[in-house]
Amino acid sequence: MKFGYTIVYVQDAAATVDLYERAFSLKRLFIRESNQYAEMDTGTTKLAFVADDVDAAFKKSIVAGAQEIKKPAQKPWGQTVGSVTDCNGFLIELCSPM
Repeated sequence: MKFGYTIVYVQDAAATVDLYERAFSLKRLFIRESNQYAEMDTGTTKLAFVADDVDAAFKKSIVAGAQEIKKPAQKPWGQTVGSVTDCNGFLIELCSPM
């Protein structure tokens, strides 16, 4: 058995793809003509957001349309972490590498 992909059910697939392209620099594979199904190219089935400059990534995501949940802050273990939600209300954590 092989884990192929994860489907996230959203109200507007085209708007979600647009946000993920602008906010997180992911690339679309395609959007069906119905606009009810889309796929993003992650290179593999993993989807994680890690940034060398979390503050810049956080600001870029807000400008692109994500909603601020928690501004980036350094954690006791040294990692910088911030949180936003996408246009569907899904929580996205942006963090620096460990």
